[in-house]
Amino acid sequence: MTQPAVISLPTYQVTTVAGNGYVDVTVLATDESGIHYIGYEKPGDTSWSYSPTQPQHPTSDSYSYTVRVTSSGTFYTFAVDNGDNYPQHANASTVNV
Repeated sequence: MTQPAVISLPTYQVTTVAGNGYVDVTVLATDESGIHYIGYEKPGDTSWSYSPTQPQHPTSDSYSYTVRVTSSGTFYTFAVDNGDNYPQHANASTVNV
């Protein structure tokens, strides 16, 4: 049994860990109804990519996904919760490789 969908938008936390020639960007999205998947666009990309979908689970209100980025620029992300709520605009973070 899953929690009922609520009309609120997921919140985000973006962290980076730098390596030689890359940055691992971890997106943590949280919502009361759970996070279904995370969408992201890496610097230099021209289309969106998506995390695997997370099965709905009644006790899981967050989802963390890590993406390897190899060029500097703006990293965009958004999340869709289990109630199919998502923001009108993506969250933007600057990534320096």
